[in-house]
Amino acid sequence: YQRRVHGISQLILGAMTSPTHEKKENRLDRETFMLMRHRKLEAYEKAFEIEIIGLNDFEIEKERILNEEMEKVNEEYDKKKKDFETGQKIERSAKINACRVKKMEKRSKLLEQIIADTNKRLLEDKFASSTEYSNLLKEYIIQGMIKLMEPSLSLIAAKKDQPIVKKVLADCEAEYEELMKKGTGKEYKCSLSLLEERAFDSKTECGGVILVSKDGSIVCKNTISSKLALVYEQLLPEIRARLFPKKQLTSSFQLMDTMLLF
Repeated sequence: YQRRVHGISQLILGAMTSPTHEKKENRLDRETFMLMRHRKLEAYEKAFEIEIIGLNDFEIEKERILNEEMEKVNEEYDKKKKDFETGQKIERSAKINACRVKKMEKRSKLLEQIIADTNKRLLEDKFASSTEYSNLLKEYIIQGMIKLMEPSLSLIAAKKDQPIVKKVLADCEAEYEELMKKGTGKEYKCSLSLLEERAFDSKTECGGVILVSKDGSIVCKNTISSKLALVYEQLLPEIRARLFPKKQLTSSFQLMDTMLLF
């Protein structure tokens, strides 16, 4: 038995030390090396692939963030630009409006000066004692009588005009009665009286008369100044057109420049 065991051991040792066994070991080492090499290549390829995907994702994300930030910057720029342009328009509009107001004030003062100068010329009273002025007062009195159609009226006139008014009272009553009968076919009479104690200031009124009803509730101001104011209001558009002719302006800047130079 011991011999047999010893023989088997010798056979195994002999097989392990034989050339065939050495070839098998060399082949196994080579296959292991190739397998490890293949696994390393696969790992390198996978790592490279992951790196490429990461770089692509990074570029995409970077482009997205840049686009978002650029859009925000553009929106902020557009907003600031719009605000700036709006501010410029408001400022320009305010300047134009200020110039317009200034121009209107100057024009208004000029028109007021015109009416004041006209009143001043009328106050010079160059024809107060003439027949022309006497006829004018008579027409003013008859106009007031027709307008009021009262049975009795009181007259107020300037102190210097009272003598003339007294002279034409009878003529006014007669002419009024004749005109009313001719126009309506009926008889209308009106008695006139002069309120000498209530003479108006000749420094402010250019002439004419004020007609007052018996109870003082109705007043008709038929003075030269009131007529002048009425004519002024009626002719104001024509006066403005003659004094301030419209000019064709090509832009708001020219309009503003014109206003500033006015």
